[in-house]
Amino acid sequence: MATHLVTGYAGSEHIKSEDQGSFNASFFGTGQFVMEAGNQLEASILDNNTVRILDGDILMKGRHIRINSNTYEDMIIETGTAGVNRCDLIVMEYSKDATTGIEAAFLRVLKGAETAGAAEPPAYTDGNILNGAKLNQMPLYKAMIEGVVLTDIECLFETIPTYETLARKYAAEFKKEITDLKTTNILDTLEEVEANDQENMIAGALSLKEMNAAHKSDISAVNKSMEEEFKKVVEKTDIIDNLESTETEKPLSAKQGKVLDGKIKNWTSLNKTYKVPTTKALSYTGVSIPIPSDSFFSVTVVTRYNYTQPSSISICGTSSGNSEYASAKIGADTVACTFSGYSHTGMTLYILANWAMDMDSQSDVVVNGFYYTIS
Repeated sequence: MATHLVTGYAGSEHIKSEDQGSFNASFFGTGQFVMEAGNQLEASILDNNTVRILDGDILMKGRHIRINSNTYEDMIIETGTAGVNRCDLIVMEYSKDATTGIEAAFLRVLKGAETAGAAEPPAYTDGNILNGAKLNQMPLYKAMIEGVVLTDIECLFETIPTYETLARKYAAEFKKEITDLKTTNILDTLEEVEANDQENMIAGALSLKEMNAAHKSDISAVNKSMEEEFKKVVEKTDIIDNLESTETEKPLSAKQGKVLDGKIKNWTSLNKTYKVPTTKALSYTGVSIPIPSDSFFSVTVVTRYNYTQPSSISICGTSSGNSEYASAKIGADTVACTFSGYSHTGMTLYILANWAMDMDSQSDVVVNGFYYTIS
């Protein structure tokens, strides 16, 4: 079965090195480094052939390797040859027996090639233990040999701090930043802010409060000024309060706008043609308009005529035998006729076209439309 409960009782030993190695790599990282414990594998040259490695811990691609506390290992460096240079590597080597599966770790010296020029370190094996590699060599130090003399050792590994060290470090940095902030010159008045010409200065809460109050005051003053100016403009404006004006630039009053709106709503477009089929004078009724009882009303009819001109266009209101007329004289192609009054019970208005002379042919009276208001 592929799933494995590592930290659980199974009735027998079942936790393997790769289980712990996988956990270590997942938690700390898949690289290889010296940990912040003990002497952290510190090295020193004891003599021309000996380098001592002190205690410490290594995490090598998930595998935890230790040189026990208060112990050390001495690494033997082979004596060099006069006239040439050499660079050896001291490595921590991990190996796993392919047959038995036994794993081991130990320090080893990899001898470099001798050269008359600048010496280069020897090749080493970089195996991925997490993927099942049987061999991996982690370089710890370079040992420089010039002729027969061991001249120097150079550290090659990285030391990773503990969580405690990191926490202390970040806490100290944060404290320093806060301290620096407290000692920074804070500009705490609006005058200081406006006078400042230096970078990276901080405006204090009091100065921001003053600035906000000043801006509010300025905005309030501007709004008040605009309101007063608007009132002046409105007061000086000539407002038209009738519908007979021919002004094109002045505003219409709200009262007359309401009247005009009522007229527009009550406009009825007819565009009907009424032909007069006789050759003698007549009165011709074309359109009837019912009017509600007991209301004041005003009706205007706009007509145009073709052929022979009628002598007048009339509106006739009849009710219980009573009749009232309003007439408009013929003076142009379009005639407007208005009739107003107080309605009677059952009143109906009629639009009439009147001719006062004989006509040689048929004539048309085209009623364009009418509008009415009732109050």
